[in-house]
Amino acid sequence: MDGIDAFRTKANENFLTTVNSLEQQVQRAQPYLERMQNERPEHEEIESAASLLEIEDRP
Repeated sequence: MDGIDAFRTKANENFLTTVNSLEQQVQRAQPYLERMQNERPEHEEIESAASLLEIEDRP
């Protein structure tokens, strides 16, 4: 039983280390995600403006 408890304790410590590392990675990625979300409306505006510039074929 002591071996199982020791294994669980060590597994929980490793799990905590993994969770902390992932949280740090998410925090580092957050500014990039915000920047990409802010740039997206500009691209949508450009695409909609481009559709206004299309030349219609008239018979």
